[in-house]
Amino acid sequence: MNTLPYVPLGKWISILSRYGQMFMTRNLRPYEVGPGQLPVLMTLYDQDGVSLDTLSKVIVVDKATTTRAVLTLEESGLVTRVTDTLDRRVKRVFLTEKARQIKPDIIQTLGVWADVLTSPLTEEETISLITMLEKVAAAAVEHLNHQEPADPPPESKELKL
Repeated sequence: MNTLPYVPLGKWISILSRYGQMFMTRNLRPYEVGPGQLPVLMTLYDQDGVSLDTLSKVIVVDKATTTRAVLTLEESGLVTRVTDTLDRRVKRVFLTEKARQIKPDIIQTLGVWADVLTSPLTEEETISLITMLEKVAAAAVEHLNHQEPADPPPESKELKL
């Protein structure tokens, strides 16, 4: 257990997340990619043709969120969904040529944001920050994956009209 006084980690993480989303929204709008679709797109750039289930696990979100992001990318003409030939229950997601063509611009935009965030840091501090964030994220995932769901508050157990 940590003996340090309360530190508002959530506040700083939330600020970084919100401003990162605003930056991505502004800069990726011409490509019809929003911050919610970016993790899916980046995963497909590394592993084209993965299943929806695999995408959910890799980007650490629920299947409904993954499906919404994929549908949005599909509507933008950036991905296609194909039924797996061996298991018809599985949908695989593939990049389109349009998505491949914008990859350099997407990567550049991510690099600009990373440069903004790390500009006040030395290279050593940047490496240390990344290492610490990975540890903190892993601890959060591990904790919630092994925590029992909380009971709903008493007033929400019954439907009241």
